Amino acid sequence: ALKEEFKIGLFASKSPKKRNKHLEEVKIRNETSNHEEQATLTTEENMGAVGCSGGLFEKISSAFRENSYYDYKLGARKRRVKPNPDPQRRDTTTFMTDDELKIETRQPSHNWIETGTGNIGRMYLEILSCQNLPNKDIGGDVGNLSDPFVTAVYEDGVMQTSVIYNELSPHWMPWTKRAVCFNMMRSSSVLYLGVLDYDLVTQHDPLGRVAINVNNLKRDTVYFLKYNLCHSSNIEDRENQGVITIRLRIEINNLKAALIEELKPRPKIYINVEKEKSFRVLRYTCFGEDDHDEEDFNAAVMKSYVYEALQYKNTVLDTIGNALHSLMFWRGQVRIFSWMLPLHSLLFFCMGVVLVENPHMFPSFLLLSVAWVLLATNTVRVQHPSPWKRCIPFFKYLEALVGFQVIKGKQHIDAYEGWRETEELEMKCKKQIEESEEVAKATEKKNATSSGT
Repeated sequence: ALKEEFKIGLFASKSPKKRNKHLEEVKIRNETSNHEEQATLTTEENMGAVGCSGGLFEKISSAFRENSYYDYKLGARKRRVKPNPDPQRRDTTTFMTDDELKIETRQPSHNWIETGTGNIGRMYLEILSCQNLPNKDIGGDVGNLSDPFVTAVYEDGVMQTSVIYNELSPHWMPWTKRAVCFNMMRSSSVLYLGVLDYDLVTQHDPLGRVAINVNNLKRDTVYFLKYNLCHSSNIEDRENQGVITIRLRIEINNLKAALIEELKPRPKIYINVEKEKSFRVLRYTCFGEDDHDEEDFNAAVMKSYVYEALQYKNTVLDTIGNALHSLMFWRGQVRIFSWMLPLHSLLFFCMGVVLVENPHMFPSFLLLSVAWVLLATNTVRVQHPSPWKRCIPFFKYLEALVGFQVIKGKQHIDAYEGWRETEELEMKCKKQIEESEEVAKATEKKNATSSGT
């Protein structure tokens, strides 16, 4: 589905005049389109300037200069700040301890890049750091390490951070190129992040990527998020290639307009680039290293799809079983103040009584149960103990569509809020799945024995 709605094109023109003419056509087409087809040209300003902080000389000098020393006054080791210290505070930002680096990394960004053609809201993204990235360069024993940079793609907007040379756990400081403001077309679009090793001559080596669903994130709330990096999302037995830390905040100008936009068909998005290296970077960021055409057969991808289908089957069966158990035994289902009341069981009992007396109402009740199941599912997700896994209540959407003004406000999430309850819930679900798999295996073994005899 993503391949049908998201296209990356390689633009090449021998004549500078034809190239400039094409740029003007792209800009005009971008301004006059009604979101049926979106086209953006990412120029050297956003794409090709990732290695402008010194190039080959910076790479060589970074490998041989002193990158850390022990400060006896503080009793801690200080590391060189990469790619460069703050121009306004060179004395205090050339070398920092690990704690100082973490604190300085979380300071507000100095420079922001605005991109994208949407108008329903904005997404503010800051790339803070990466940890434990793989080394793709030869000569790690002498300090020749990977030179990571991050590419962010959201709808028709693209941004790349500064390159940090010879570093496997880089920190992008507030004065570097790390912050971008995406103008949003839809609130359900996926944010793609790709980490690559910068190479001056050859193609940039992929280090890891992640696709982030921002649909459930609450607006006007600042999120500090960590994600594992992998080469592909389609492979079951994938290995983590490190961790990326970002800061994210979403602003929606008009929630009603955003909801109405979601009812429209998803637009096709095209991103055109001039250089093949940039094309490969964007393709890896959006589709991963194992980007196979649907016509090509790949055993690993097929195995992952089968495993995913089996997981969905077990999850659906366990969910239905838990729901029936809760309905039949009148368990607490809806939280009202501090009480969990069995409102769904009460509704199910009333519907059963009415249906016994009026069997002709079965089709109406069947259609009503579809909406009931959707509302019940929304209620379960809203009441999840982890604030990271909660969704927006249905009635908030209803208020926005009717026209009530939704009050804006930032939500504060405490550290480890709901963590213990979430761990217990996940362990319970995992135990249920394991028990279901054991029962299925025992049944299969019994059937095989019976058929053999």
